[in-house]
Amino acid sequence: MRKQHIAYFYHVHSLFKEFCAPDFIPKLKIWTDKHSKTKYQSSSFSTLSLPCFNVFRKLFYFKGKKIIPKNIDE
Repeated sequence: MRKQHIAYFYHVHSLFKEFCAPDFIPKLKIWTDKHSKTKYQSSSFSTLSLPCFNVFRKLFYFKGKKIIPKNIDE
């Protein structure tokens, strides 16, 4: 993972740190697309399940399926 991506990941994590478990462990996933044979990687962290995040769930999930909202740029 590129240096600037790692820095951005930790910046975003710092914004949500108070909503994460104290034993935070970043997750790195690497996979290869079967069709293009291109390798991808992502990193993630998990927040606690809190009511303050319900607004985001309503934005990104519809009938249990993940979507990208039309107003994502807002």
